[in-house]
Amino acid sequence: MDGPTPSKQFKISDAPTNTEHSPVEDPPSTKSQPSSSSKLDPSEQESTLDILEQIDICQGELENLNEEASEEIIRIEEKFNRLRQPHIDRRNEFIKKIPNFWVCTFVNHPQLAPRLSEEDEECLHYLRQLIVHNYDDLKTGYSITFHFTKNPFFENETISKEFSLTEDGEPTSKSSKIRWKPGMDITKKMRSKGKVSVPCASFFGWFSDHLDAGNDEIADVLRDDLWSNPLQYYLIPDVDDSLDKSRLMDSLMCSDDESNSINRRVEEPGPRPITGKKDINNDSAIGESHPSSQSNDKSPEDDSVNKSSVEDCKDTVQNDAS
Repeated sequence: MDGPTPSKQFKISDAPTNTEHSPVEDPPSTKSQPSSSSKLDPSEQESTLDILEQIDICQGELENLNEEASEEIIRIEEKFNRLRQPHIDRRNEFIKKIPNFWVCTFVNHPQLAPRLSEEDEECLHYLRQLIVHNYDDLKTGYSITFHFTKNPFFENETISKEFSLTEDGEPTSKSSKIRWKPGMDITKKMRSKGKVSVPCASFFGWFSDHLDAGNDEIADVLRDDLWSNPLQYYLIPDVDDSLDKSRLMDSLMCSDDESNSINRRVEEPGPRPITGKKDINNDSAIGESHPSSQSNDKSPEDDSVNKSSVEDCKDTVQNDAS
């Protein structure tokens, strides 16, 4: 510290000026503690250096094995990418037959949905296919390509973003130039924020963002999550078509045993279970007619009878105990 604290300054000023007999404390020792190596004699130091050298050799061998493991993992991944491709091609052909499949997966995805504006969602309705292509050598990179039908936003049929490594091994990216139609560039839309206008955030701005290609969150989500299993995000029920998607999910997930149990439930008489959904045109629940949805409120008389019965039981227990 540069000087005593205010409280200490006050005490010093009040102290008597005659310090002839006051003891003077020695300042605390500032000598550094000797290192562990200084405690060793020359023979012990030489032995320690030999051990450290052996540890360094072991560490180098481990790093060599880690590099070999990385190379082997890449070769295995490349092999299975080739085996996956026929199944991916078949999946793509089936997906093309479902209208608005990809826009539903984007809207239902928890990490992609917050990045979509209303204009983005409208534009993605024209997305008919999404392709993630891993290069033959995985170390060289991959590409993400969006295939669009004819739309009022841009002239492109495909928009892609490629990720690769430079000669120095640094990650880099490049994208197709989007040829926006006049007045339809949604990346330049403005919105009012107080008294100023600021650009609207758009998902399509991702195609021109190349600042951090090695840490591209959207690319990671598209490649490792959405592309690997888009069906799970399409099957998330929406408000409008939850019933249709629920039936589709049941037909995909139901096993033979579950199917038999469903048949037995259909044969048994009785009311249908409550789904808890509400009619859009009516605030009342759909399942109000179900017996279990009837009011279970008790009258005050019933409450008084129950309370008296409980008190009688307590008196009986106390009498038995006495």
